[in-house]
Amino acid sequence: MDFPWIIPATDDISAQRVTLTLGMGTAYRYFREVAFPGIGGAQFVRHCSWGVAAHALHDEIPALAPSRIAHGIEALACKLVVHSDRDRDDYDGRIRGTRAFEKSPEAWSFRELSQPRYYVHITFRQSVVTALSSDLGLGFAEGGRRFNAMTLTRHGQDLAAAFLNQKVGQGGTPLRKVLIRWMSGSEADGAIRNASIRNAMEPWIGKGQEEGQVMRDRLFADSRSTSIYGTRGRFHLMEAFQELGLDEEPRLSAVLESLRARDRATQALAIAVAVAFEALFAAAQRLVHVAAEVLEKRDIVVCPAETIANGPVQVAGEQLRTRARNYVTAVEQADGKVRHAEADACAQDVEASTSLAELVMSVVRRDGQILERVDHATIRRGSLFSSKKSTADLPDAAEHRTGLSSPRLRQAFRLLVSCHAR
Repeated sequence: MDFPWIIPATDDISAQRVTLTLGMGTAYRYFREVAFPGIGGAQFVRHCSWGVAAHALHDEIPALAPSRIAHGIEALACKLVVHSDRDRDDYDGRIRGTRAFEKSPEAWSFRELSQPRYYVHITFRQSVVTALSSDLGLGFAEGGRRFNAMTLTRHGQDLAAAFLNQKVGQGGTPLRKVLIRWMSGSEADGAIRNASIRNAMEPWIGKGQEEGQVMRDRLFADSRSTSIYGTRGRFHLMEAFQELGLDEEPRLSAVLESLRARDRATQALAIAVAVAFEALFAAAQRLVHVAAEVLEKRDIVVCPAETIANGPVQVAGEQLRTRARNYVTAVEQADGKVRHAEADACAQDVEASTSLAELVMSVVRRDGQILERVDHATIRRGSLFSSKKSTADLPDAAEHRTGLSSPRLRQAFRLLVSCHAR
């Protein structure tokens, strides 16, 4: 069985920020690439547009690093949306920095917005570096996976031009010139707060907009004659999404059936393993957070695991056992060709636990942050223990029975949908 679209060397997968990895951080990144390769954390077209535009503007103002330009552009785009839509609190994951904007409502200069204190420390730009790269991503830039060291390819130049050449204001000034004036300090703060500038920069792109077509071309690129990883897998998944329609999220079973009909049965099996891992990973995270909530509600600092081995913890434990069995089954159906040692070890630990208390201890042993082991049977609050994290924020069993059943495939689908319209 051959899996030519998979990036088999996990060391080649760039590290990304993952919270509560439970000893499975590398497996998490690996299976994301198995499910849908080369898009990093990109969820919408405009997130990549901001990044390539920063490199294009760096050519105009070499004294400013691309990373600082990208930070400023992204912050301005997000703040323009929040400023004009103050009553909204849900931006579909496309906006960051709302708290910083509330604290510093008068900060509009490039000098200010290019600093983390006026926006955020973890930007969209940091999450799309893989998507921009030519070696593992969509081919918008080359030169490695350090953002400042990248140079734009023809595709990156096309995406940057589509974004920066938009006409804004009554005179139809190119957005490029407006941003250069803003970055150099010659654009008045009031002038930058313009509706047409907001429309040109916001995360949502209009129907038929050139940026969407450039991104779509890269997602559908089928590079049979090159050694670039991932293009074959992306192409066939994009074709499957397109065939099933973009009006609503398709079911995972329909996507896998479409792949099998395209003679991509091996890819379908690999994706099934990746989805099973995502479910296992989410279930292990949920068990930790459920146990932490129980300790918080009962005002417990240290206790034997047996003390909380009931009620919601029992439900979370049963879900974890089911997900572990599903992962093992998926690996077997793929003839063991798609798997990861970290995920295998977790599934084995779950299977070896003969009681709920043992299961809780096995997962806490993997955590050590939110919850910690005191001894072989006792747990306590960890250094990062917090009651602010609610299990309502975590995926539950129902999420894995509907739609694409996979956060990664859902991300890829949303990226494709964002190519077409607001």
